[in-house]
Amino acid sequence: MAVFESAIADLVADAAGGQPTVRHDAVASAGATRSTHFVSIDDVPAVVQLRHRTSELQMSSAATEVAVIRAAAEAGVPVASAIAAGRVDAVDADAIVTERRFGETIPRRVLRRTPPGSAAASRWSRLVWALRMPS
Repeated sequence: MAVFESAIADLVADAAGGQPTVRHDAVASAGATRSTHFVSIDDVPAVVQLRHRTSELQMSSAATEVAVIRAAAEAGVPVASAIAAGRVDAVDADAIVTERRFGETIPRRVLRRTPPGSAAASRWSRLVWALRMPS
């Protein structure tokens, strides 16, 4: 894990400055195209999502995903703050680093628990509208 920790520390340093200490805590999930890792950055809990390239075609870049996370935050949606994103050649993957937040992250469950007409429902509607696909 030393190579992983060093590579993520370099990515975060490029985005935020300084040279943080990264400790790999656990693998949260791993699949064919993505793996999610719990880490600590200077003892602050964070998440690293690695996007492994399986083909030349990708649905979106790490930079696009970070832009969506930041747009959601600006719209008032409670999301984890993006810390860094970029290519990590040492692990042959694109990486997105966010703060670690606790709670539900499954969209269907979040939507079911959002009362209609509430401020949160309005934020969700604005976000969905902003991200809608052209017809």
